[in-house]
Amino acid sequence: MNKTENYHYISDLLLKEATGTLTDAEQQELKAWKADDAHREQLSEWMRDYGFLQEEYRAWKSVDVEKAVHEMEQRIQGDSHEEPSAKKSPQISYLRIFRYAAVVLILVVAGAALWYSQYTKVTPPEISEEVQTAMVLSEKSGRNEAEVVSMNNHTKNALTTEEQTYYHVDADFVEQLVEAKRVTTYHNKEYWVTLDDGTAVHLDNNSRLIYPETFGDSREVILEGTAYFMVAHDKSRRFVVHTPQGDVKVYGTEFFVTNHPIAEKEHATLQVVLVKGSVGVTPLDGRETMIKPGQQLCIRGNGVEVEDVDLTPFISWNTGTFSFRYEPLEHVTDVLAQWYDVEFSFADKEISEKPVVGDFDRYEQFENILNALSKTMGLSFDQQGRKITISKK
Repeated sequence: MNKTENYHYISDLLLKEATGTLTDAEQQELKAWKADDAHREQLSEWMRDYGFLQEEYRAWKSVDVEKAVHEMEQRIQGDSHEEPSAKKSPQISYLRIFRYAAVVLILVVAGAALWYSQYTKVTPPEISEEVQTAMVLSEKSGRNEAEVVSMNNHTKNALTTEEQTYYHVDADFVEQLVEAKRVTTYHNKEYWVTLDDGTAVHLDNNSRLIYPETFGDSREVILEGTAYFMVAHDKSRRFVVHTPQGDVKVYGTEFFVTNHPIAEKEHATLQVVLVKGSVGVTPLDGRETMIKPGQQLCIRGNGVEVEDVDLTPFISWNTGTFSFRYEPLEHVTDVLAQWYDVEFSFADKEISEKPVVGDFDRYEQFENILNALSKTMGLSFDQQGRKITISKK
C-alpha cells in the first residue's frame, strides 16, 4: 500500500502541518496528496482552525468520547458545502483522517497546556521550623526592624539615574519598579522580607533590598549588603540579584550573598555561597561562573575565585546562630561588636589570634555570650560602657 493511501500516515502529516513540524520531504508529500483531490485542502484547513478544534475539545471534555465524535462528524458534514453524493464515498475517509489527527492534536494541545501550567507553577520555598523559630525570636527580641520606603514610579523615578548606574540595572527592570519597596536595615538589626512570589529574604544589618511589589515576566531585586535568599521555584521566570559588583542569577533555591568586606575576606567585593540548587555569578566585565552547593565564589577586583566551604556558619546564621569554626577571636569580636553595638580591644595581639569554636544563640543576652567565652577560653572581659577590653585571666 502506498503511504499516502494510509489514513493514519496522512493524519500524522496533517498533525505535523498544524503544529509546524513538517520536514521538507513530508511537505512535498502532503502537497502532492492534496493536489489529487480538491476536498483534501478543506481537511487541512479544519486541522489549522484552532477555534474549531477548541470547540471540539470542549465538547469532548463534557460528554463521552463516542458521542462527542459522532456529534463532531455531524457538524463537519453540516458545515461542508459538498454535494451529498460527494461526501458519502470519498476515495479516502476524510472523516476518519480528521478524527484520528484531531484527537492526536488535541492531546498535544492538552499536553502542552499541562506542561505550561507546570512550567509556570510557582512553589514557595520550604521554611524549616528552625528558620520559623528564628523569625519569631527576632521579632520578640526587637531585632526585626528596618526602614521601609514605598516607591511609586508614577510620581517619580523609583531609582535615580546615579542609582541605576551604581546597581547596573537596565530600563526594563526600572519599569518593573512602578510600585516598589526600599528596605534598609539599621547597624544592629535584621529584617525578614517575603516577596511577591513567596521568596523569603533574610537581610543582615546595614543592608538594603530594593524590589517590585509585584513581579512581572522576570523576578529581579537589588541588594547592597548581606542577605540569605530562599527562592520560590518558578521555571518560567528567572530570579536575579543585582549588586554593585555584578549579578547573581538563580537556578536553584537557597544561597547567601554579601558585598560587605568581612574579616577573613577583607578584600572581597562580592561573596556568594550556595547552599542548595545552582547559581551563576556574572561580574560587571566578565562571563558567568556557575557554582555548586557547598561552594563559595568571591570577586576581588577583576578576579573570580571559587572554593569549597563549610556551609554550617551560613546556614546557622539564617537560623539565628553565630557559628564559629576555628575562627580567630578578633573575627568573632568583630561580628559581636556589630551585632551588639560595642567596641572590643585586646590587651595583647596573641589573644586576638586565639581560635574560637562554638555556637551562640544570636538572640541570647550579650553577657551570657561573654561568660561562655570567658569560661571556655580563660579570658577576662572588662566592660566600661560600650568599650570592652579582653585580657588573660
